[in-house]
Amino acid sequence: DPIFEGDGYPNIAADCADNFYIATSQWKKINQNGEEHIVAQVIPRTGRIAALFDGLQISSSLNDIDYLSYDRFGNRLLMWNHGDGKIWTVPVTCGAISVEAHVVTKPGQTLTGFSTTPSASVPLADGRTDYVWSLRDVTTSGATIAFDTILKGLKLGDLASVADSGYTLFKNSFSPTDVRVPLDIPTVRVSNLVSLSVATDKGDYSANATADVSSKLVNAFTRTIGGNLTIEVLDKTGSRIAIVTQQGIVIPASGTIPVTAPFPIGRLTPAQYTVKATLVDNGIEQAKAQSTFNVLPDNISASAKSSVVTDKTKYNPTDRVLITSRLVSQSANVNLDNLTLMVRVYDPGNQLLFTHGHVVAQLLAGATREFSVNQTLTNGAQGTYTVRQELLDSQNRVIDQAQTTYDIGASSSTGFGLSGTLTATPKEVRVGETIALSGSVTNSGNSVITNLPLTLRVVDPAQNVIVNEYPVTAASIAVSGSFTLPSNTWTANVRPNAT
Repeated sequence: DPIFEGDGYPNIAADCADNFYIATSQWKKINQNGEEHIVAQVIPRTGRIAALFDGLQISSSLNDIDYLSYDRFGNRLLMWNHGDGKIWTVPVTCGAISVEAHVVTKPGQTLTGFSTTPSASVPLADGRTDYVWSLRDVTTSGATIAFDTILKGLKLGDLASVADSGYTLFKNSFSPTDVRVPLDIPTVRVSNLVSLSVATDKGDYSANATADVSSKLVNAFTRTIGGNLTIEVLDKTGSRIAIVTQQGIVIPASGTIPVTAPFPIGRLTPAQYTVKATLVDNGIEQAKAQSTFNVLPDNISASAKSSVVTDKTKYNPTDRVLITSRLVSQSANVNLDNLTLMVRVYDPGNQLLFTHGHVVAQLLAGATREFSVNQTLTNGAQGTYTVRQELLDSQNRVIDQAQTTYDIGASSSTGFGLSGTLTATPKEVRVGETIALSGSVTNSGNSVITNLPLTLRVVDPAQNVIVNEYPVTAASIAVSGSFTLPSNTWTANVRPNAT
């Protein structure tokens, strides 16, 4: 345990964190023996103890430290030395630590434009360079270092790290070894300098047809971008079979350039082909894009055919329609990817009522796929409804179309949606007493009901006998309307103790 001289001076001082500093006359842990010349730091939370410095290593006169005080305004520890009667100071920072940051570049790579100048740059034997920043007083908020660099030899589509490696090195008196923590090195992907797209006007072509190929280049930058644009057609092996167009392009700042050109299908072998657009400047690819199209055999009108049916041809106003779609590949050797079967239902007035898309990730050559969806009807209007289906390729081009219809009948002819209520008051009477009968009918169907015959009957169910009945005709009940039955009374001249 530490032993103090006991000469009446405070030889303990706390900083603004949870640490304190002491100067003792005897303490084996810090090799202190005699007059106070070693200052130690203690962290009560962890129990760590370390000697900060030995005054005799600084000056032979700094040999009797009898007073310690922390100056929070000056971020320093004040020490009065009895030996020479002077006040000595040591800088102290609360809640901070000294850090070395290292960024190691790739061979031949240099860093420039530093937000904080590195303390050193050390060339390594393999051509890399170690840039070192010695950072003092780094708090929990951290420190940010920014710089510029050039990555050479990259190609369109590459994913490259911006440096070889990096790490931080933490140094402090309470750790017997330095703490080394690797840095996450960010990566960059080389993408199109301009927005480039290319497509054909259709997804399928028959022999001797002409495909209209369109491309669009969009420059989002504030400078002009130029190059040579090549649009070509490739077969399934990636080999070029034709150049659609090849021309120099200059895209103004924030501008758009459309390019269109015809491509005669001729007698190409039935298969799937790729149309590819590439913008090259000084031998370097600046942007590229591609899409596909199909050449069909002579006896096929589309690469896939679709059909659509409903489970019934006629439905009630409130019902469920099961719509089933079937997709059949017409190709013997081409798989179709990223298709969509878009189903739309239109009411008798040709207003869109229902939409659903079936996503088809892949349709294998010669395969058949089937999909279903439920359409819920809620008091649908009378008439004929049309289900229209489109088969779309990955670029939303229509490959095939199909449709079917179904009908919703008028509730006036089926009685669908009619409901009623009856009331008998009182519920229990003696023989010879009267009961008041009342009721109503509600039309929840889709059409007006006229001249509806209604009969209110009093029945003895045990004997299966109609005791009395009250016929009436409802001249007209509007949609969502009601008809109230005339008030009637019935005298209970029947067998007793019956319902």
